[in-house]
Amino acid sequence: MRKTDISVVIPVYNGADTISDALDSVLCQTAVKAVREVIVINDASEEDTTQIIKKWDEANPRKEFRLILHEFKTNRGVSAARNKGIELSSQNLVAFLDADDKWMPDKLKIQLNILRKYPEIKALGTGWDKLNLKPGKQVKNSLGYDLRVMDIKTELLYFWPSAQSMIIDREELLKLGGFDESMRYAEDGDLLCRLAEKCRIYYVCNELVSLGHGKNPFGEKGLSANLKAMHKGFQKTVKGCLKRGRINAVEYVFFLLWEEIKYIRRLRISAGIKRSCNKAPSDTANGNAVLSLLKRFAKICLALLRFIKQRTFLKSIEFQIVDHCNLNCRGCSHFSNISEKRFIDARVLTKCFDKLNSHIGYVYSVALMGGEPLLHPDLIDIMQYCRDRFPLSEIRIVTNGLLLDKMPEEFYRACHKNRILIYISKYPPTINKLDKIKEILSLYQVRYFISSTVREFSVCLNPEGTSDMKYTFEHCGRKSCTIVRDDHIYVCPISAYIDKYNKRFGQNIPQPEGLNLYDCSTDELLEYLKNPVRTCSYCTSRCKYINWSCSGDPDKTDWYGKTDD
Repeated sequence: MRKTDISVVIPVYNGADTISDALDSVLCQTAVKAVREVIVINDASEEDTTQIIKKWDEANPRKEFRLILHEFKTNRGVSAARNKGIELSSQNLVAFLDADDKWMPDKLKIQLNILRKYPEIKALGTGWDKLNLKPGKQVKNSLGYDLRVMDIKTELLYFWPSAQSMIIDREELLKLGGFDESMRYAEDGDLLCRLAEKCRIYYVCNELVSLGHGKNPFGEKGLSANLKAMHKGFQKTVKGCLKRGRINAVEYVFFLLWEEIKYIRRLRISAGIKRSCNKAPSDTANGNAVLSLLKRFAKICLALLRFIKQRTFLKSIEFQIVDHCNLNCRGCSHFSNISEKRFIDARVLTKCFDKLNSHIGYVYSVALMGGEPLLHPDLIDIMQYCRDRFPLSEIRIVTNGLLLDKMPEEFYRACHKNRILIYISKYPPTINKLDKIKEILSLYQVRYFISSTVREFSVCLNPEGTSDMKYTFEHCGRKSCTIVRDDHIYVCPISAYIDKYNKRFGQNIPQPEGLNLYDCSTDELLEYLKNPVRTCSYCTSRCKYINWSCSGDPDKTDWYGKTDD
C-alpha cells in the first residue's frame, strides 16, 4: 500500500495574528496522525512571529507531529520559503498551507482516502469556502466524491486549485525544482502548470480550505492584494508555457487576452471592496486604469502582428519515419505495400527537424507518417524531438490504429506530455478495435481524431508521361502533402517514393532529386514548393477511385489513374 505520511509546509511573513489559527487547523485534523511534521518557514517577519510560533508549540506538547521552525535572515519571498520547506521535509507527501488560511477538520482525511484508493494520483487539491470553482473533467470514482482532473490548458484558464489546498508527491516536486524563486506572485499557478506537464492534477470539489479571518480571495490583503504583480506573474506563466512548447502562438495570445479580462474583473472587484471601506478611487484614477489597460491590450496586438511579419509560415509538412506497413493497402500513395522494411534513423530525423526549423519559422501541422509509424522502435524519442523543435505546431501521428491497443504505457504518456494528436485512418480492419482504442486514449488524455471509414483509394499515375505538368500540379490534391525523405524535401509522396515503384515493376518514371535541406536557402525552398516537378507529367489530374483492399499481389496498374482527355 502507498505510504501516506505528510509533511506540512507553512510559509509565514508578518503573520503574528493568524499563524496560531493555521497551526490549530492542522492540529484539529481528523487524520492528524498522518501528519509527521509541520515545517514553518519564517520569511524574515518584522513582527514577533517566531515567539508566537514557539509559544504555540509549548502550549501543545502532546501534538501528534513535530514542529520544525526555520528562519530566513532576509525576506526571500514565498517561493523560496516553500522550497526550503520541501528541502527540510522527510515524508513522501507534502501539503501546503498559508499562514493566514485554515483547513477544515476533514480536509486531510478526504484527500488521503482518495490517495490511498488511487495511488497513481501525484497531486491533489480541494475547493475553497469562498472561491470554489469546478473546472476540469469529472472523474468517476468508487468513493463518491466530485473528483476532477485538470490539463495544462484548463490550468491556464483558471489556475486552480490553489497551493494551500494541495498535497503533492515530494518526488514530483523535486523533479520540477520546486517553486520558481524569481516569482513572488502567482507562483503557485506557475508550479501547477509545470506540474500538469509531468502528471495529471486532480482536485476534490469539497470546500476544505477557509480563507482566514474573512479576507477576500484577492485585492484586500496579503500577497494577493497586489493585483498588478499577480497579473505580471500570470503573464510570465503563460509565456513559460509558450517557451516550453505546451501552447502554440494562437493559444498564447488567447490566454494573454483572457488574463487581461480577468485582471479587469479583479480591479473592479477590488474597487468595490475599497468603496465598501470608504476608500473609493477617484474618477481620475479609474480613467487612468482603463487607459492603462487599453494600452496594454494594444501592445499585445502589435506584438502579435510583429510575430506574424517576422515568421515564414508553412501549412503542413510530413515526415515518413517508417517505409513499410502492417496493412499494405492496394494503391498506397506512399508505396508502403511494396517497400522493404526500413526505419528512419532518429538522429538523422532530428537533424532534419533542426534544419527545417532554420528555414521555416512556423509550421502549422507536422505529421509523422508511414508506412505505419507505430512500428518505429524509437517513436517516443522522435515525438519528444519533434515537439522540442516545433513547440507551436500541431503534431500528429497518422496511423491505421491496429497497434494502438498494444503500445506501452510510456507511449501514451509521451503523447499526452507532448500534445500529440493521434490521427486514426479508419480502415475496415480498424473498426472492431475503435472502442478499446478510444478507451485507452481517453484514459491517458491523449487527443485523437478518427476519419470516416476508408472505402476507396484514389490513384493517379499516367505511365505514358503525357500529362500537362503545370496543369496537373495546379489541380493536384497531393501538392499540400509536402514530405521530407531523409534529408530532402519533396512536393508530394509520389515524387518522393516513385523509385520504389520503378524498382518493383521495372519502370522508368523520372524521380526529381528533391531539395537538399542542407544546401538551400529559405527562398529556394519556398520557390521549389511552388513549382511542378518532372514526376507531375506522369500523374493525371483525373484520379481513379478503387475499392479499398489489402494487396496480396501488387500490380503496376493498381496505381493507374484516368487518362487525361
